[in-house]
Amino acid sequence: MTAYLEAAEVGDDAAYKDYMRAHAQAVRGRVRELGQKAYWSQFEKTPEVVVMFVPVEASVAAAFEEDPSLLEYALQSKVLITTPVTLLAFLKAVAYGWQQQAVSENARQIAAVGKELYQRITPFFRHLNNLRRRIDQTVESYNQSIGSLERRILPSVNRLQELDVGDDELDAPQTIDQRTRSLPEASE
Repeated sequence: MTAYLEAAEVGDDAAYKDYMRAHAQAVRGRVRELGQKAYWSQFEKTPEVVVMFVPVEASVAAAFEEDPSLLEYALQSKVLITTPVTLLAFLKAVAYGWQQQAVSENARQIAAVGKELYQRITPFFRHLNNLRRRIDQTVESYNQSIGSLERRILPSVNRLQELDVGDDELDAPQTIDQRTRSLPEASE
């Protein structure tokens, strides 16, 4: 930046041109230094790029004007030259990427919990269906017992009542007419 700032101070065109050339060379040199550092190699999952911040937009434009191949060189060196405006856009893009990664991770966790719930509910439904069948069997056995009571025992009890053997009137058990509900077919 020193050469760029000094170029702004001189009135001589030749000196201005020399300072601009020195500025472009300084930017290229900094790009080379940053590219050789290969910061991305320290991390497992990271973009292979170094962000080089230049605080004055016009100085970047001046360096590109003086050295037209500078941008291509920077990209080949895996260096992204940013200014205040482009850095802000870059940071917003990174923040959006992190946000999307968080949403994606949340969706993966929801899917995992859903799968776990499904795996847990399947045996529960199986147990519930077995319980329903057993309750139905119990009701059927109970109703068969009532039928046997009505056919084999109550006639004798009624005969005893007619003979005034007992003072109390018997309250005979009733059959159960309801059946348990089945789970929907898709759940079995």
